[in-house]
Amino acid sequence: MPDQVQQWVEERLKADSSLSYLQAWVSTENDWKHYFSLLTSSSIPEEEIRDQQDRYYVVCETRPLNNVNDYLPSEETSLSRPAQITETALGDVEYQSSRRGDIRIERTYSGDKNRWGTDRSALRVEGWVEESSVPTCSTEVQSELHKEINELSGIDLDKHPDYRGNVLLILEDQRIKLTADDTPQLEIDSALLSTESLFITTEWREYGDSIWSISTHFDELQQRSQDEREPPNSSSEIPLEVSTSNHEFTVDLADIGSLDPLTPGASEVRISLVKDGITIDWTELPLMRIITTNIQIGGSELERESESGPPALHYDAPTDQPGMSMIVGRHIWDERRIEFGSQQTSRGWCTDADELTVAQALTSIQTEFGPVVKVVDPYLDDDHIIDFIEEIEEDTEVWGITTEPIDTQQLTTKLQSWEAAGRQIEFLRLLDDDGSPSGTPLHDRFILTNGDRLRGWVLGTSFNSLETNVSVISELPQRVVNELDRAFNAWWYEPVDDQRGTNCRKSYEGTSNTNQ
Repeated sequence: MPDQVQQWVEERLKADSSLSYLQAWVSTENDWKHYFSLLTSSSIPEEEIRDQQDRYYVVCETRPLNNVNDYLPSEETSLSRPAQITETALGDVEYQSSRRGDIRIERTYSGDKNRWGTDRSALRVEGWVEESSVPTCSTEVQSELHKEINELSGIDLDKHPDYRGNVLLILEDQRIKLTADDTPQLEIDSALLSTESLFITTEWREYGDSIWSISTHFDELQQRSQDEREPPNSSSEIPLEVSTSNHEFTVDLADIGSLDPLTPGASEVRISLVKDGITIDWTELPLMRIITTNIQIGGSELERESESGPPALHYDAPTDQPGMSMIVGRHIWDERRIEFGSQQTSRGWCTDADELTVAQALTSIQTEFGPVVKVVDPYLDDDHIIDFIEEIEEDTEVWGITTEPIDTQQLTTKLQSWEAAGRQIEFLRLLDDDGSPSGTPLHDRFILTNGDRLRGWVLGTSFNSLETNVSVISELPQRVVNELDRAFNAWWYEPVDDQRGTNCRKSYEGTSNTNQ
């Protein structure tokens, strides 16, 4: 194993490189236990964090690269032949932890989802300790500790709890940096660029399946960059920006091949860098294409210019009035991109009937709020909605629909206070014809907003039960948020039938004259 790592270091890291050594420790009933370690060629600021209550300790120092073998076992390991993994705390504390575990080597690439704080292709050596050696601590300590680690290294242990107690060594391939956002970019060492066996492969893929691909030698790409050509004007033309220490050029990846059409239903383009027949890095450029059939069916002719009500957040309706159009057909390529923007997955929380977890979830959601927020909670009580609104930026409009009383003195007083402060806060109470909430169409609890894009979350229980019930808060796909936004405005503006087919009762309370 040391030979493999040493060869990587000699070929792919710069001679003046160093290692950032990050450690985290937690205090247990008997002693301090090792919680997590990361050695990486990616730079992390030197830091020492001591919890004021002496519950955890986080430290990061810079170490010379030539010491890398000191952190590796001299022989191959396995489950039947585990290594002895010993960690001694950095700094002036005297913590030490020795456990038995397995050492694994893994390659990561720029296109991998889990890159652990580096934006380059890398070699990853993982020291996995026995499960019985993994330290445990309270939810509060774990949350604070994970936040400190994430702020220092960009590694989120909330998403990867299985790495607790383990040691990682990450060594980057510093010869190349391949990224893909709207425009793929490649930073490459001049010496590597001049090799005869270096190729770039462009592969058009649909949900992971290859549609077609073509490989081209870098000499040809550089020659193409010197030819005069028109700038890309088609969605099929994808320019790759290449730079070295003394040369920059741009080539059109779609122009490499001669197939037509160039994008036969592809949802992503995979760009790979290949040397001596071995892939040394790859990344993907997601494509987003959506075909929507939108039929105009004619809506209400009611004039609403004098009314004050929630604006529509959905982006593909021709007006703010519900019922004006309907989607009758939709075909989406690359649903990951459509549903959650550029995110790989949606976010979610299990509340665990824990006040801290609920607060963290709601705080995280509130950071995504745009100019307008809509809340639906049939059983919302005054205390919790007031607390929720008080945490929102003052220039944010808040629109709420509930079946609970909204004319209590406590809420009325707060509404008057918000109005005096210039805030836009509106509520609608929806009851069935008998004055009961049971016959209304309201059931699920959800939050909608229009920040950088339309977003929404569903709550498994009411605001007033999140801290006492084990429940789930989940981010919703955009297409679902779109439909919920239409439903919200329909409940607000249009007559709403209860389960008996009669109109529900509506009462409004807020800071403007809305159908009082």
